[in-house]
Amino acid sequence: VRGLLNPDGPARVAGGDIAIMDINAAQLAFGKEGRLDRIDVSFLPGEKLDTMKRRLQAVLPAGYAVDTPAGRTRQVEILLGRFRKSMGLVSFMALFVGMYLIYNAVSIAVVQRRREIGILRALGAGRMQIAGLFLTETLVLAVIASLLGVGLGLLFAKASIGVVAQSVTDLYLKTSVTDIAFSWWSAALDVAIGVLASLAAALLPSRNSARISPVAAIRAVPYAEEGVSLGKPIMIATGSLLLLSLAILAAFEAAPSGTWLKSLGVIFAAILTLLVGISLSTPLLLKWLVPRTHGPLASCFGAAGRLSGLNLQKNIARNGVAVAAILCSIALFVSSANAVHSIRQSVFDWIDSIVRADILVSSGHPLTTGGSALPMPGAMQAEIATVPGVLSVESFRKGYVTYDGRKVLLEIFDVARRLAYCPAMIVKGSRQDMLRLSGRDNVVVNEGFAARHRIGPGDTIVLPTPAGLVRFGVTAIVVSYSSDSGIIWMDLATYRRHWQDHLVDNFEVRVKPNAKIATVRQAILDRFGRQRKLFVLPAAEFRSEIRKVLDRSFVLTNAVNILTLVIAGLGIIVTLLASVLERTREIGILRSVGMLRGQVSAVILIESALIGAVGGVLGAVVGILLGWLELEGIFRLDFGGSIGYHLHSPAMAGAVVL
Repeated sequence: VRGLLNPDGPARVAGGDIAIMDINAAQLAFGKEGRLDRIDVSFLPGEKLDTMKRRLQAVLPAGYAVDTPAGRTRQVEILLGRFRKSMGLVSFMALFVGMYLIYNAVSIAVVQRRREIGILRALGAGRMQIAGLFLTETLVLAVIASLLGVGLGLLFAKASIGVVAQSVTDLYLKTSVTDIAFSWWSAALDVAIGVLASLAAALLPSRNSARISPVAAIRAVPYAEEGVSLGKPIMIATGSLLLLSLAILAAFEAAPSGTWLKSLGVIFAAILTLLVGISLSTPLLLKWLVPRTHGPLASCFGAAGRLSGLNLQKNIARNGVAVAAILCSIALFVSSANAVHSIRQSVFDWIDSIVRADILVSSGHPLTTGGSALPMPGAMQAEIATVPGVLSVESFRKGYVTYDGRKVLLEIFDVARRLAYCPAMIVKGSRQDMLRLSGRDNVVVNEGFAARHRIGPGDTIVLPTPAGLVRFGVTAIVVSYSSDSGIIWMDLATYRRHWQDHLVDNFEVRVKPNAKIATVRQAILDRFGRQRKLFVLPAAEFRSEIRKVLDRSFVLTNAVNILTLVIAGLGIIVTLLASVLERTREIGILRSVGMLRGQVSAVILIESALIGAVGGVLGAVVGILLGWLELEGIFRLDFGGSIGYHLHSPAMAGAVVL
């Protein structure tokens, strides 16, 4: 070691795990004589970038990629953009649930100040002035709350920056993040979103406040919004939004890949119209359901049960909003749980189909992100095979090639040998088609690559090799989640013929039936570990590491889901508080005729349980659909791969109980 770099600037690349070495010494030390990964070019003053790119491309052999630092940065931006999209969708759902809380908060203000509204109207205040009063109050409170929200968000960001950095490192590229990047423009936009969402949520109750007549306000007539929420226009809007959501989904499914209809924006529109449509339908559902609960509630809870059902029926609109808030939060909880469970299950099914070895041998951890471990000589395969207890050893090599301007992962192994004991997950084609890779200029591609480039079995692709461009035939399409940029499988003999490369990244070792994995692993370490500092990892430990990576990647999503449930719970509090304030005289009469404090409390608790039960069951049903949309709209669009949809029954049952 001849020197140390300050831990900033270029030295922070790859999370700070960087060493600089003379290129000639590195070529000799690592067996890469005459080989280069990249050539950096500087221009003379006055030369233009586009002109120089054309000149360089003209003198290079076909297949070499000429790119700029900005172009390489765009690839990183694409990767991180996918992470932001998934978090953005969850954040939108939390904001959507919060709008119900604002709606109920304004509604309770209207309930509390009905007499005041009546007096103002009697003194000559116009309807627009009354509505403007509540909207102005909402605006002031929304600005204050949004500013506080931005500040609290910064605290959350600082607290979770380590989790975010770890998720990015695990899934995309190795990074080291020590502080957040604050933007005043972004903060202003967030405040604006909070204010606009608040005003939109307050619009309907403010409009309803203007409809209160002076006589109705001064008289002790219960305030109700049924005329608005149960009217014919709302029914038409509900049906129209639900039909529109189905139409958008049908168009998305029918659209070919790469078109604007096959985009996250279309999925977002489908989710938004679905949630709004179902939310508008909750008062209608309660109007039909609540009267049918009177008998069972009375038989189970007596007078308290009977009164709770009647109270819910008094203001269907406000209770419907509380149900909608619970519905959306539970739907988000269930959809995330189902999506996470589906991804985990599908990834493990895929790993089980391709990793049938008992031990993995490499010079770096198999889950290293952002770079590859130093390769090992292919001759080690025969040496490892002589270790007592070893049944077979298979070589695995990986690299990247440029196809259509994108870096694509190239995975190389002995296809015939692998298929003898691995049940590959084939989407199109057959095992016989895959065997046509052995020693031939054929390849297999994954779903993402096939969808992005519209390639199927029988087509051909042209790949750059050290000897020039070579045309390869595509024999099959398989499931593989190794990379989101596209994956190509190639036979080991074909790769070595074109690349003249006999190095190996991993050796996959299978142990004899009567041998112990731990014993064989230790024997490999004793023979090669000290000399080469190898990772000799049991496959079971490798799977366990993948499970930990997946769990870490969903920590933030789970945190936002819990926050959304808290917001929905606050919505129930506000709804029932409004109900209690509205029934102060009624509760006083009930107490005067002998109803106990516990019985009064039981009425409110039963109302809360009914709201939660209806919202929970509906949310679980809607969450099943949203989970499927999440996989279709995010995972399939970004990775191009199919994910089997698996329902997580414990999470769904727990959501309803919550």
